[in-house]
Amino acid sequence: MISLFRRRNNEEKEKNTRFLRNGKILLERLIRSCNGKQNPIRGYSAEELKAATNNYDQRQVMAYDDDFKLYKGFLQDRPVSVMCFLGHNSKWAEEYCYNNIVFASQMSHKNVLKLIGCCLETEIPTLVFESVESGSLDYRIRRRSRPHFKPLLLAHRLKIAMEIANAVAYLHIGLRRPVVFRDIKLSHVLLDEQNVAKLYDFSASKSIPEGETHIKDAVLMGTAGFVAPEYMMTAYSNEKCDVFSFGMLLLELLTGKAIHSLAHTAQDDGFFLLHYVKNHVENNRLQEIVDSVVVEDRSFPGKEPQLLAFVLLIFECVSESPADRPTMMDVAKQLRRMYLSLDTFAMGIANDVAYFHIGFSRPVAFGDIIISSSHISYLHTIANSRELSKFRLRIFVILTGTMNWFLRKTKNQEKVDKKTFLRNGKILLEKFIISCDGKRNPIRSFSAGELKIATNNYNGHQVIASEHYKLYKGFLENRPISVMKFGDNYSENGENFCFNNIVFAAQMNHRNILKLIGCCLETEIPILVFEFVEYGTLADRICSPHGPHLEPLLWRHRLKIAMEIGNAMAYIHIGFRRPIVFKDIKLSQILFDEYNVAKLSDFSESEYIPEGETHVTSHMLTRTKRYLAPEYILTGLCNEKTDVFCFGMLLLELLTGRRDNILLEHVKKHVENNRLGEIVDPIVVEDKSCPEKEQQLQALFQLIFECVNESAGDRPTMVYAAKQLRQMYLSAV
Repeated sequence: MISLFRRRNNEEKEKNTRFLRNGKILLERLIRSCNGKQNPIRGYSAEELKAATNNYDQRQVMAYDDDFKLYKGFLQDRPVSVMCFLGHNSKWAEEYCYNNIVFASQMSHKNVLKLIGCCLETEIPTLVFESVESGSLDYRIRRRSRPHFKPLLLAHRLKIAMEIANAVAYLHIGLRRPVVFRDIKLSHVLLDEQNVAKLYDFSASKSIPEGETHIKDAVLMGTAGFVAPEYMMTAYSNEKCDVFSFGMLLLELLTGKAIHSLAHTAQDDGFFLLHYVKNHVENNRLQEIVDSVVVEDRSFPGKEPQLLAFVLLIFECVSESPADRPTMMDVAKQLRRMYLSLDTFAMGIANDVAYFHIGFSRPVAFGDIIISSSHISYLHTIANSRELSKFRLRIFVILTGTMNWFLRKTKNQEKVDKKTFLRNGKILLEKFIISCDGKRNPIRSFSAGELKIATNNYNGHQVIASEHYKLYKGFLENRPISVMKFGDNYSENGENFCFNNIVFAAQMNHRNILKLIGCCLETEIPILVFEFVEYGTLADRICSPHGPHLEPLLWRHRLKIAMEIGNAMAYIHIGFRRPIVFKDIKLSQILFDEYNVAKLSDFSESEYIPEGETHVTSHMLTRTKRYLAPEYILTGLCNEKTDVFCFGMLLLELLTGRRDNILLEHVKKHVENNRLGEIVDPIVVEDKSCPEKEQQLQALFQLIFECVNESAGDRPTMVYAAKQLRQMYLSAV
């Protein structure tokens, strides 16, 4: 009895070990696929972080918000910043925490606070960032009674403004999909020991979905006074909403006062906030609203032009019409010019300062500068509505680490609440999958026992397809499924192929690509669960046309299959921010559902083309040599045109019914001599249902020859090939 208990206990430990290991690798792949770069973060224990912060000593708090506190800490001989979320509003705090991990781990910019790692053992994960010695910008601006207070002079304020503008511009244009920060304010800017500004707290951030221009919210996000008017009215946000918020941050940076405080002062004088600022500019009273520290700064006696340019930039950013606001890239350039011009003004040398057309009711004089225009923007202050709509958890793939989790088996850690650890891990992975393509494509996890039962213990009679894996028919939770199991004797490559399949298949949303439902991480190599495919592979249908329950593929059906796979390949090439090269298109990777719809499957060897590159470099050629483009064989470089070549070879096999190494020159001679009947599949030759078949055959052969052109530059795109096939199919119906 004791022996049985020990054996079961060991089996459970082994299952958990595999689960942890597979989860870690899977998340690493997902992060890499999101960003094109590996940005490793690591795991810490709760005890480590408790010791690092002196048990979260309140004297070590550097910054805080409604949902977290940021502590100074010291960890492994280096200073760190530890973000601990507050449990009083756990649902929101939890969402904000996961959002921070997902976005911060993808950032690589000197003015964005770097995420080092996190701890999943706490109720809400605790985050570890690089050290920020000098605290938050709002402390530096407003808390003048603090000991060791150092005033921020004009040069430093311009430098901070420039650095944060660079960071926000990076969010908008430096990633696969634009990220809208959505809560830019002074308290979200930290300063390190070198006084370099760092943007942080991605609690409210979102990526704009692929093919969209805005984000739609059920509940408004942001902070009172910083929210763009169009977002208030429509709940739609994009990069221009960030520009508005940044303009309001500049106003606080210039005046040293909080927006709500300025707004109250303006109302007391009978003005809306921006009218109030405008009035001071028009009446040459700008110095009355500028922070006294800046006014009294004698290091730049000629600073007035920069101050005016700064105010004009603020008005441009907060223009009522989003279309009239500059981009963050333009804003960053203007701030850089202002900052660099300080040196020349300090020496009394004239310098070009770019001014924005913002519109004043009468000419404004400032020294030798006169500005005249006709309109002005305004702002109503708004109620704080920072909220996050309820997030429905639909993905249940559980992981327990990110890139470099160090799972230390100490006695204390054996007692860690594993449920909390696993729960946090599964939510984190969901967030990463969502962040990859902007759409929620839920996959879930299954136990090894469930899949064993579903496939009748992986019964050989239930095999639908067999490659470097076996695909089994199964039945789970009252619905048919397909279960992909990789062979243990192929473990190293099988493992890589498996994780590649999860990463890419989880992002697909196309009727002609086999849909991933979920996976099991408890086995040596994860097992994948896909939608049900009734009729096996296209290779089976072509090479064994008279098999049991298989109908021969007539001409129209072959054209339909070609069109469907052409559509799937075009989607892979242009449907994502970075093109995906499938790399191994062949008959055995096309499956059929119960309605005879073709499904492309198996992303084992697929790769993204890296950002800014035109090719993928492969150190090992794909398995199916007869499909390989000549330039791929010679150089190891591949791109979309390599896939086009493979697709042409697939069309040739689909048309001829032969899977041997067909000589293209041999085929061309038959086409030129009108001897198509000798090389086309007899089933197609004998099909009398389509009177236009001969012309369509000629057109298909012509497309094949274009696809397999020796020169990659002369091959068509997959979009073009798909359109041609659609025209052929419609003419055959």
